[in-house]
Amino acid sequence: MGNPARRRTSILAVAFILQAVSAVLAPAHGQTLTVSERDAPLDAALDRLAAQASVDIVYAERLVAGRVVTCIQAGGTVLQALRCLLSDTGLDARSTGPSQFVIVAAEAAERRRVVSGVVTDADSDLPLPGAHVLLTDLSRGAITNRTGYFTFPEVRSGLHRLRISYLGYEPLDTLVSAAGRPAILRLKARALETDAVIVESVNLRPGDRTPLPGMTAPPVTRLERLPASLGGMDLLEALSWLPGIRRAGEVTGGLLIRGSGPDQNLYLIDGAPVYHPWHAFSLVSTFQTETFRSVRVYRGAFPAEFGGRLSAVLDAELSDGRGPEPKASGALNAHSARFLIESPIGRRSSFMLGGRRSYVDRLIGREHPVSDDLGRRDTLRTGYYFYDWTAKLV
Repeated sequence: MGNPARRRTSILAVAFILQAVSAVLAPAHGQTLTVSERDAPLDAALDRLAAQASVDIVYAERLVAGRVVTCIQAGGTVLQALRCLLSDTGLDARSTGPSQFVIVAAEAAERRRVVSGVVTDADSDLPLPGAHVLLTDLSRGAITNRTGYFTFPEVRSGLHRLRISYLGYEPLDTLVSAAGRPAILRLKARALETDAVIVESVNLRPGDRTPLPGMTAPPVTRLERLPASLGGMDLLEALSWLPGIRRAGEVTGGLLIRGSGPDQNLYLIDGAPVYHPWHAFSLVSTFQTETFRSVRVYRGAFPAEFGGRLSAVLDAELSDGRGPEPKASGALNAHSARFLIESPIGRRSSFMLGGRRSYVDRLIGREHPVSDDLGRRDTLRTGYYFYDWTAKLV
């Protein structure tokens, strides 16, 4: 059993602390105030109110400088007294804590919304990167990113007039809400009729052929015609015919680009890194040339988005099967057989499917009985093979 006198002392101490806290918080949460200001400078009136209510009032000097206010109010909370002082000044007050208030511009309090959306093709629903978007009532513009997305932060709530334009499409004028989800905005394709265009060949300087310093983008059709060891379509083997690129050897594998080591290169397929793109003790790569739509090689200098390596970046994009009609092909070489199927699916989708498998194990078998000079018998296993599957659906 505890001492009753000691318990009463503890209860009185807690009650005293609660009473002190309530006295501190009361001015900001219910204590009535009397304000009487006539043609008083705003900063001086705010300082007197802060001292009377025992609160902190934070403001920027440029907001209150030169402003004169008049306010007569008997009773009311601190926030009500502040709004009485700030009436007709274009300023507003916000509570940021039990006893702290901030003075802000009234317009800033309204701009809390975001206007955003995605611009797509009306027929295929594919995003349209680089479309021009204009908030006509605010004279603010933006350009969609690679996914067709745009955003306007810090916009007043309500409806806003939006105009979207994109080369080859009809302009779109519409209303969007600053308080809702991202809008889906579809543009209809429009044929542009122009006069006849004559294309003539000119002599380009070597520097004009490269879009970016150190970047080369050889056409895939040209890479398919380059020879490869053991036959077949091998993208990394074909790239070794380009200047400054060569194979590291059959044991270690990899590419040596501008004198670097194989581990200093970054290999990407549709933006996904591939850490070991080799088969069969680095004799054959996993990159089949015919399954790609475009290939870009950055040597020595590459954009910051391709960080993580020191020497070079191979950025390969898979084919997606888009075209007017289905296509299928197959081939057989010295070590493997392969096939490729590409086809559209309706008006908005398409797919690509490719496969490859070596067949040496099928020719020589996977197990062979052997024996030594003492007549002991064993099994030699020679069933090594490799295979690839490549698929893409859009």
